[in-house]
Amino acid sequence: MNLAQIKNGEEAVVIQVNAEENIRARLRMLNVCPGAKVKVVKRSLLSSSLLLEADGVRLGLRRELAENIRVLHRGL
Repeated sequence: MNLAQIKNGEEAVVIQVNAEENIRARLRMLNVCPGAKVKVVKRSLLSSSLLLEADGVRLGLRRELAENIRVLHRGL
């Protein structure tokens, strides 16, 4: 399952980030790395981007990047 498939208000644990090294490093600085708990706070109109909360840090991601982040779904 990927991060883009998680519904608003649900949590997941990051398993793998499939992106270039510079993007992985930037996400790691924002607490989005394997083993991290992330929560989808809300989505933009037409779900083109997501607002996430990762260990107290809020960040926005485009759906294309979120589709490359594999997660283990944790539900509510």
